[in-house]
Amino acid sequence: PWYGRAGRENNGHMAWPMVWPHLLHMRRSSEARLPRLVHAPSQVASTLRYVSEHALEAIVLMSGDGRIQGWNPRAEALFGWGATEVVGRQLADTIVPVRHRAAHRAGMARYQSTGTGRALDQPRELTALHRDGSELPIQLSITALDDRSGVVFVGFIRDLRDLHAAESAFRQSESRLRSLVESLPGIAYIDALGGIGRYASAQVESILGYTPEEWLADPQLWSRILHDDDRDRAQAQLAAGESSGGAFTYLYRLLARDGRTVWIRDQARVLSDERGNAEVHGIMFDVTGEMGAQAELELELAERRRMSESLRRLPAARPVEETAAAICGELTQLPHVDMAVVYEFAHDGSVVPIGQVTPARGPTRLGQPIPAERAAYLRESATGPWIDEWRPKDGDAAYQKAWHRLGLKVAAYVPFGSGDTVHGLLSFGSTTAIDTAEAARWLPAATQIAAIAGALLIPELGSRRAHDSTRTTLEQIIRT
Repeated sequence: PWYGRAGRENNGHMAWPMVWPHLLHMRRSSEARLPRLVHAPSQVASTLRYVSEHALEAIVLMSGDGRIQGWNPRAEALFGWGATEVVGRQLADTIVPVRHRAAHRAGMARYQSTGTGRALDQPRELTALHRDGSELPIQLSITALDDRSGVVFVGFIRDLRDLHAAESAFRQSESRLRSLVESLPGIAYIDALGGIGRYASAQVESILGYTPEEWLADPQLWSRILHDDDRDRAQAQLAAGESSGGAFTYLYRLLARDGRTVWIRDQARVLSDERGNAEVHGIMFDVTGEMGAQAELELELAERRRMSESLRRLPAARPVEETAAAICGELTQLPHVDMAVVYEFAHDGSVVPIGQVTPARGPTRLGQPIPAERAAYLRESATGPWIDEWRPKDGDAAYQKAWHRLGLKVAAYVPFGSGDTVHGLLSFGSTTAIDTAEAARWLPAATQIAAIAGALLIPELGSRRAHDSTRTTLEQIIRT
């Protein structure tokens, strides 16, 4: 039967028969019951009535046979029944949920026959029945009184709906906050001063390879996995930040469980907990990618400076072919670049290689103009830097097919000149299958090289152009 099962409903509240009858049994004839009862004179009812009318909790009196004997204003408000309507009614028929009434009555009968109980004056949470049929959570504490006419049970009842609503709202708020914290792109943490962990979000495992439990169980873990080059500085910055009592940010490296070096930007603030103890609340952001990009940029800038300095050291009077060859050598220092050609835009409209780093079987020869169709394309396109993807297609000329046979996948072109005159073109490419976005990263360095190339080559190329132009004019005069 229901009465013999564990005395809690599915919602965690104590079942009615476990409270009113079964848990509150008293020995009715034994001396053992005397210390647990308050012996009151006959006027106890009037005294209780006065107290109950001013109580902040609902107070219900029940006789030994289960009938309601008292019902204060708070009980009226809580259950929806007026006192005149319920006094004399069976408690079970009034505020005990229907599904438990039979068990309640069985428990009362058992109390009448045994006179024993196990739990007086101990608050219990359970559900009660409102007049409209709805159930509400309550906290019930029962005291037994003896006014010589028999035992009267006094129930002090507290409405728990507001408390449960507040608890539910708190749990929802906590759940939303946890969800927000766990969606942050970093490790949220709370530490006592000195770095002893109190909380670490789940991201500590994905970023560093340690579970939150492992992170909190070892107070020295953070210090131990600090990069050797950063340990003293990071610990000193942490101590200074804690002493500041405010917000602070510092950068350091940690060694992940798998040996990776992880750059951390630690943004923290000193706050006080509910007892006034100072704590450090912060987020450790993984900025490894950012630092890697910064380091790569620094390396690229350094390489560009090196190439520029190398080219500037070339003597101005050096033959253009030697200068062009040196420029090609610098172009092949760019990532993935393995072929380079410097072209001169000659006075007669031809395009002539004057320096190159290409395989011997390549289609270009120093001093020999490239096919006119290709020359026209390069001249028309030379309004600024551009990139071409080299993909074989039907109708390719022999010149293009020769480059395909060399494995050329992508090439970049940067013109150089003075004023409105384009004197030549830097052409360089890769046999590695990279996309145009990757190839575009060549252009800043190549543009800088083109500026230097122009300064070194244009004087001689300009002189050639003027000489050729003069010769062409003279030849025309002679012919006429």
